[in-house]
Amino acid sequence: MGILDLNYDTLAHILSLISTTDALNVAVSCKQLYPAAIQRTSARVICSTPASLRSAWACLVDSPHDRARHVRTLRIHIFSTAPSSDDARMTVDLVRAAHAAAHLSLALLPLFATDVAPALGAMANLARLELYGYNAVVLAILRELPQRLRVLYLNAGATAH
Repeated sequence: MGILDLNYDTLAHILSLISTTDALNVAVSCKQLYPAAIQRTSARVICSTPASLRSAWACLVDSPHDRARHVRTLRIHIFSTAPSSDDARMTVDLVRAAHAAAHLSLALLPLFATDVAPALGAMANLARLELYGYNAVVLAILRELPQRLRVLYLNAGATAH
């Protein structure tokens, strides 16, 4: 008897014992195990430190699989001062890669707002957008969004409370 012969509940239990990253690897590498494995993966990605941003970028963007398509909530709140150019690039890459997300929350510095704009426009499922630290450029970008948002939260401060 092979692993594919096990019933769904048994597979789900086995997959509950592995890390979310390993479950995501199983989901993208085996069509038969996908339904059970994808339930174990994280659909919510929260980056609150530069290290967590780099880790999320390595897992979701810098990999041979399209892992970021499973992200439903992306929250990046690490910028209390100007980000490094690498952190800004990784933020833009993550937003672009998580194109299926329904909820996006960014501590958005105007420094890279224009780089994030095209990625925001490509997020067809985006229903809730939270932006912290915006300016007139960001407001112009919001007017150009093709989809209607259910929730738009703007805070002129650079950080979430």
